[in-house]
Amino acid sequence: TSREKTGSQADLVAKEMLGHINRINDLTFSIQLADSLVADSLIYGTVNDTTLIENSLTESSDQLNRVAVDIKDSILVVSQSLETLDDLFTIAEIYRDYIGQVDSSIAYYDEIIHRYPNSEQLPRAKYSIAWIMKNMNRDSVGAKSFLEELIDQYPSSVQANEARRLLGLPLLQTENEKATQLFTEIENRRLDDPQAIDNYIPALDSLSHEFPGSPMGAKALYVAASSFEDIVGDTIESEKRYERLINEFYETELGKLAIKRQDARLKGTIAKLERGIKGLGGKPKLGEEISFLTVEPDTSDSISLSNKFLSFGLRAHRRGDIGRARDFYEQSVEEKLNNPQGLYMLGLVSMDEGFYDEALEFFYQTLFFSPGHLNTKYRLYDYYLAETNEDSAQKYLQELVRRDRKNLQFRYIREQNPEILNGEPLTSEEMQGFGITVPVEVFEVANRVQKLVEEPIVREAVFPDLKNMSIRDSLEILVDVLIGKNGKVDETKLFRGEEPYASIAMKTAKEYSFYPAMKSDDEPIRVWVELTIPFIPESPIDKDNGTISE
Repeated sequence: TSREKTGSQADLVAKEMLGHINRINDLTFSIQLADSLVADSLIYGTVNDTTLIENSLTESSDQLNRVAVDIKDSILVVSQSLETLDDLFTIAEIYRDYIGQVDSSIAYYDEIIHRYPNSEQLPRAKYSIAWIMKNMNRDSVGAKSFLEELIDQYPSSVQANEARRLLGLPLLQTENEKATQLFTEIENRRLDDPQAIDNYIPALDSLSHEFPGSPMGAKALYVAASSFEDIVGDTIESEKRYERLINEFYETELGKLAIKRQDARLKGTIAKLERGIKGLGGKPKLGEEISFLTVEPDTSDSISLSNKFLSFGLRAHRRGDIGRARDFYEQSVEEKLNNPQGLYMLGLVSMDEGFYDEALEFFYQTLFFSPGHLNTKYRLYDYYLAETNEDSAQKYLQELVRRDRKNLQFRYIREQNPEILNGEPLTSEEMQGFGITVPVEVFEVANRVQKLVEEPIVREAVFPDLKNMSIRDSLEILVDVLIGKNGKVDETKLFRGEEPYASIAMKTAKEYSFYPAMKSDDEPIRVWVELTIPFIPESPIDKDNGTISE
């Protein structure tokens, strides 16, 4: 390129060609490295591919062709990884599309055929050779032989139809087209009711068996795996399908994704082990007491925000801050009206505050969106019984007796008083005699709703700096902490505490580090926790470094 004027067309072409040459050199090195991992010794020619290709700008193509063939013929033990397959295809396409050395391109496609005799990519390699023969070498006779062989060996492939098109033959429905049609029909059933997995998962499994190694078969298997993981929460069935993706569909994009997923999970083993050891301590040490609150939404969708506000409301309710609880519940319902738990909790708050008509309205709204909400029926039964409204009380009693199969008390009532289910009138005294109690409220959102499999754990706790402060009695400050995906503190908010301790606690909380929370796919997720910062008069804890020893 030094002989050409800088910036000239020839100079630009030469630089572009050199870029392609360097790309081939990098890919060739990757292939050689992969091969060396398969065998202790590997016989290669001593020819430097890069030097030969660079000289190709002035030398004949025979030398280039020999390099490609020599690389293939001299390999004794070779890698058959997907990365190597991709590299070989890329080299062949660079030779074909950019350098114009079609014989070298054919040699690399031929290398793929010999190196990967059972690959799903063979029709692609064979069709590429036939296309080069017909369109670049003008060898219609040789191309026809390749195309006919392709149709005979892989009649249902996409490439077979392309071969028929070149030969002027009628097209057939390919395996991919057939699989796509079947998948679309199954997908429509799934989208109609994702919760009804029996309507579509068996069909997805069947499709994946009918079309092994195909992109649509992989897609069917992936959808089935993710449905078990996200909807059912059955990790065993989910992992079975991910394992099949890895073993049977490894050449597809989703198969490669499953392999990356597996690698990521394996790489996380050490961190999981450290986390597990940390979690074996039983009761948290001083300064390590945290309570999971909620997931921080990655987006501003209404469902995620509603769950976040609901979780903060439940915590405030649990801590006895009814006013703040109501504010959060109202925000939750504003984000999502179809919100049975939020409406129910507003009913409880209204009941506690003595607004009984408002409470009843919230309870009725809860049942409108969730007719089987048992706790609401307990509350209505209890309210109407206290008001001696016998008809309404008996209505909800009958529903509870029928629906709450987990309550052993109702089993006894059904056996001793079968007339209840027949609608025979009961007096208030008779119903009070059953001694039915309202279940204890659980002020939290289930982890399955949050799609959380592991809550965060304190990795390093920090002791408050109490220099120049005199503390007579122990006290605790509650700080809300947003833990990032890296385990660092992203944000802090004071929930409860007075100055000057509150400011010190906020500063202390920012210096904590955590093992992050994990989603069902073993990916870290940002979450809020309530952190208890202790202030004690005389601590036996070593404060030399300002940290609490583990």
